[in-house]
Amino acid sequence: MMRGHALALAAGMLRCTLLLSGETEPPKNPFGATITAPAGREARVLLSDGSVLPSAVVRFRKDLKVLVFVAETGERQEVRFSEIVLLRQSVLEESVEREWRWKEGGSDEKIYTGQSYPWRKYGVEIQTRDGLLLKGRFTSGFPVTIHWDSGPRLRREAEVGLGVAEAALRDAEEEGTGGGYENLQEAVASAQKRCRSLTDGHPRPVKQTFIIRPRQKGGLGVSLDALSYIQEMDLREPGSDGRVASAEEAQERSEAPVTPLDKGE
Repeated sequence: MMRGHALALAAGMLRCTLLLSGETEPPKNPFGATITAPAGREARVLLSDGSVLPSAVVRFRKDLKVLVFVAETGERQEVRFSEIVLLRQSVLEESVEREWRWKEGGSDEKIYTGQSYPWRKYGVEIQTRDGLLLKGRFTSGFPVTIHWDSGPRLRREAEVGLGVAEAALRDAEEEGTGGGYENLQEAVASAQKRCRSLTDGHPRPVKQTFIIRPRQKGGLGVSLDALSYIQEMDLREPGSDGRVASAEEAQERSEAPVTPLDKGE
């Protein structure tokens, strides 16, 4: 019993010594495998719904490797995700399929359930730091988490809502309908209040995880437009020289707070 306490105390003292000397150990999970800390890169991200995230931070597993089936050669090529500077996805095929089920146990007859689901097949084009360009499709899916400031988009939506409310109030005043004035005035006041609350300059951070995959299937009753995906991810260093950020620079940016989106975007 005393020996166990002594070993635990010695281990604790060793960890303290490492921390004080500036040396750290990689985190461990209870099952004995080393936990890989996520890496991060600043990027301009274009989503399939047309949303543009000009100053997003993309986080992924530091040791992430992806396998690309290259259409031109018919071969598979492995690429470290940290080496990718430009990624574009396109829709190769898409459809809305009917859902079928077996009529009854042991029967070889299927019946339509009355419901449908969407699916897509994606192609990909990637460019690496050393200029390698690959076109084809990923062989399997992998997650990336995107952090961005939703403040500018919320402000634009609030300004549009205020404009609609003010136009409705002006129309009612010009037509002299009389009724509904109070409701319209309340709507305008509410829209003005929301606009003011979103002009405080504070970021509204959002985090969303996307699975970049070769195929995607939606749920029953879901439309094709609801299948959101990353259309383009530009990880190149901004600037006229087109310089690509080093791994050290990218890591420094990933550890910094999320950069707010440009208000002019």
